Amino acid sequence: MTSLVFGAGYLPFQLIHLRGRRAAATKSGSAQSRRLAEGVKQSILVKSRRTDAAAWGGWVGVLWMIGYWATLIPVCVYCNVVVLSTR
Repeated sequence: MTSLVFGAGYLPFQLIHLRGRRAAATKSGSAQSRRLAEGVKQSILVKSRRTDAAAWGGWVGVLWMIGYWATLIPVCVYCNVVVLSTR
């Protein structure tokens, strides 16, 4: 049940986030100029620590990560503990 509640909030939020990322990639031209194999190779070899909001997907990505790590995970863990302790 908790997974369905999580999914109901996650799916619309993620669709908004991906729409924004796609628009940014199309606007910058990187979506057309980069090939899949090149992108995979770069993701494995090049590591750059980024703290700016754009690297996290703009305000939607930052908001989601704050909500996910600070709120959603602790609440889900607590709910699972409560459910499992009553069995």
